[in-house]
Amino acid sequence: YQRRVHGGDVISGEGYPKSADPKEWVLKYMNYSFWPCESRGIHFLYIFGNWDREGPFNGKQLVDLVKANWKYAIIEHSAPGVQGDAVYNQVVYPSRGNIPAFNIYLFDTHGNTDCPDYLKNGCGCFPDSEIAWYNQTSHTLSAAAGKPVPSLVFQHIALQEHLEMWNTLSTYGRKDEDSSCLAVNPPLIALGNLNGDIKGISVGHDHDTDFSGFYKGIFLMYGRKTGYTSYGPPTSWGSHPRGARVFLMNLNPTFSFTTWFREEDGSFVPGDAHPHTAGQGVQPKCNHAI
Repeated sequence: YQRRVHGGDVISGEGYPKSADPKEWVLKYMNYSFWPCESRGIHFLYIFGNWDREGPFNGKQLVDLVKANWKYAIIEHSAPGVQGDAVYNQVVYPSRGNIPAFNIYLFDTHGNTDCPDYLKNGCGCFPDSEIAWYNQTSHTLSAAAGKPVPSLVFQHIALQEHLEMWNTLSTYGRKDEDSSCLAVNPPLIALGNLNGDIKGISVGHDHDTDFSGFYKGIFLMYGRKTGYTSYGPPTSWGSHPRGARVFLMNLNPTFSFTTWFREEDGSFVPGDAHPHTAGQGVQPKCNHAI
């Protein structure tokens, strides 16, 4: 069972040339990211970053385009009443039976200008309707399984807790730029622990960052910048620093996962590389905060 998650900013909508055919332009540049999975028959999931919707199509239109043009794409419209695009989940079932064994939550941390308090406490936001949807979905899955269903969360912009973890706890990985965090921060850590299902939260957005660690029992992490035509990762990370975070799930007898990086040239980077000591390189507040 394989899944790939595209963590947002697959296209940079601000770069859309007005002379281009909008649909052809979007499909061309999205395909650079999606074709490696599509050509191999690997299902992939997709969440929005802050740039995807700055071009000729809004989020709902992009969801429809992806669903119509890539056979192996797994993406859904948000449920009615949920503010955001492509807020959804995917349940993994055992090879025999229909009891949920594992779950993936995909959230929308929204765009550059559509959040209250943008550029005050951070960037991006996580509306109450998304939290309410998560809580309802978590309870529904737990009822179906008879216990909390272990889950990973993927979203584009980091929680404020990601930065707090870097500042105050021991972590692994690097932070070679100021971290951006949500301006409107959700109680996702507290609810995830209360519901007993969220085991990890993976984010992106900051291209020169890939650190990870445990915060209040939940594994918080950054992925690795994969694409081109924008900054990072720095060449100080190696000759082929672009890559992806890889997860290996073990569902029996209890849920656990390991994670590492695979770089563009195939190099393996263990998840516990580059240990960082609490109190070093402290960043007092989220990037963009005033």
